[in-house]
Amino acid sequence: MLPKDRLRDLQAADTLGATYRVDENRVGRFRLGDQEVPFQRYEWLWVAGYLELDGDRLVPTEKAEKLLSNPQEREWLYSVAGVRPARNLRDFPEKARVAARDYDRKVGIPKTGPEDDELFLEEVARFTAVADQVDNDRIWLNRDGAITNLATGEPFTGDRDALFPWGAQPRLDETCHPVAADRFADRYYHWPVFTRYAGRKVRVVDADEGQLLAACEQVAGEDGRVVVKVTRPKYGMTTINVRHSVAHAIVEDDLIMGALMHLDGTKDAFLVQKHIEMQFERRFFIVDGLAVASAGCIPAYTPFDRLAPHDPRMRRHRRDGEDIIWAPEQTKTLHDFADRIATELRHSGNLSEYVLDVALNRDGNPLIVEFNGIRNAGLYASDPHWVVRALLRRDDVWGRAPHARPRATVSA
Repeated sequence: MLPKDRLRDLQAADTLGATYRVDENRVGRFRLGDQEVPFQRYEWLWVAGYLELDGDRLVPTEKAEKLLSNPQEREWLYSVAGVRPARNLRDFPEKARVAARDYDRKVGIPKTGPEDDELFLEEVARFTAVADQVDNDRIWLNRDGAITNLATGEPFTGDRDALFPWGAQPRLDETCHPVAADRFADRYYHWPVFTRYAGRKVRVVDADEGQLLAACEQVAGEDGRVVVKVTRPKYGMTTINVRHSVAHAIVEDDLIMGALMHLDGTKDAFLVQKHIEMQFERRFFIVDGLAVASAGCIPAYTPFDRLAPHDPRMRRHRRDGEDIIWAPEQTKTLHDFADRIATELRHSGNLSEYVLDVALNRDGNPLIVEFNGIRNAGLYASDPHWVVRALLRRDDVWGRAPHARPRATVSA
């Protein structure tokens, strides 16, 4: 096993590209990416047989490739969500309280920022799942672009593309590297598998009032209700009734009018869907074609409320106050359906890890509600330990998950 600093140098040479040549003065010149750096730091890797010359390029040897592909050598970049609890920690149930106090000791609860008990406990569960299974000196904490080691507190000076990103990704933080798998999942409305299993009429249109009017007329059912979702992440969705006047319904909706003005002319800005009754909505966490964890979409539940990796409790309709039902039969139906979708996507090579929301229609047939990126998705009563465990089982996170993080620098 390489010392950690040597491994990081090897990862940097692999991802950024390294070259070595002798100039006209017979002086060796070493470049890492587009910068010239002292060769002494990387000479050890060459002498020890981890790098070899291919022309003027220094490339990893076979034994170096084994190290780079070893999931146990992978280092994680955990993005800390700046959320804090609304209640005192002593008011939480014991399991949540113990985990929250450990989180406060290792990461620190922010003194300011939004207060939300459910979001805070999801953050604690997401972090705990990584910290329990990955050596803590291989975890780097990203706090608004400032990256430090969880175990030692040292600042990160390497190439962040060598780190595997996890935790809720702050979309507006320009210092955060875009995660391709999550961005790809956000554009699910273009996938044939979605339109094939949506179980309702759907249209995707630009931020153009004429296109939106036409799409609403095309998908509306007898009751006139249409669901309009703005495709930009976390922008929101709304339900309108176009039975009497499509134009009036659009003008009267603040979300739609705001999006039309803000996104004017933007391509694929709206997902327009026929409103149908959906029952027993459930969220599945998919890693490499397997549904490794799931839970009913019950916002009041967090991972500390879970009863199993696939907790069978659900609500018939996703409304606050409705009774929570023990639903193993519906859970199995939806699990089988999620496995089928995950297998199709796995064989097409489209995605490595993502979240799949499914439900039953009025007749009890399963359908796709939507897809989401796995890092920013709400957890409900799922078990994030199973998700991290599946990621750690990968022989080669880069080769088997090309959309998660290619071993090359990707520009935003």
